[in-house]
Amino acid sequence: MKIPLFSIFGCILLLFYGNVGGNKLPAPLLDNQNAPLVAMVDMSSADEHVKQYVNDAIKTKMSQLVTTKLGEVLESLKLEEKLERYIDQVKQNLTLDVTDDIKRIVDESITAKAPKTIPAFTAILTKTFKPGPHDVIKFDSVKTNIGGSYSANTGVFTVPQSGLYMISATIRSWGGQNIHCQLAVNDQSYAPIFGTNWSEGAISIAIQLTKGDRVCVRNDASNRSETVTGDTWSMFSGFLIQ
Repeated sequence: MKIPLFSIFGCILLLFYGNVGGNKLPAPLLDNQNAPLVAMVDMSSADEHVKQYVNDAIKTKMSQLVTTKLGEVLESLKLEEKLERYIDQVKQNLTLDVTDDIKRIVDESITAKAPKTIPAFTAILTKTFKPGPHDVIKFDSVKTNIGGSYSANTGVFTVPQSGLYMISATIRSWGGQNIHCQLAVNDQSYAPIFGTNWSEGAISIAIQLTKGDRVCVRNDASNRSETVTGDTWSMFSGFLIQ
């Protein structure tokens, strides 16, 4: 009699209990009269196939699992590497910022404590001469010139920085003569200076000046023939108050 099929029950026994009587497994069958029969089915080949299938399935699953976990690990390493690079950049930027801040603070401190240069000058006239109308008196012997803003060649003090200045001038007249001069700012008369018969005309004023202003002592516009006494008797001076 041919066996049409082994039972599902037999397969289950094979998977969970292994071999019975070597590689033989009893399988319940029915004949054409529905009478129970028992036949022995050779399960050697089936057993090997099942084992191979299980092994292959395990290997595939393990391979997938390993691949997935390895990918996760690699991705984690990439993230950690990126994070480390970011932290290094932050540290570097922080160091640069802190360094710049420290340098700025130190520079500001040094600048604040360093003595400030106060523009100041004093010049005297060594030669006696007769100036023409509006001629600038060129005080030729410079005694003080902090900041270098006074020019003996032109007789002009060029204001180096805006502020309140003290400006002074002394002009000595010649014997038996008058002398008419003026303090001028940017070629405009600011205050008169007068002396007569060896006397000295003097002026000393506090004046608000702007950087670039030109200050000098000059003869007035008259055509009078007057002499300015030199020999250190006449002088021009100024300094920044604040």
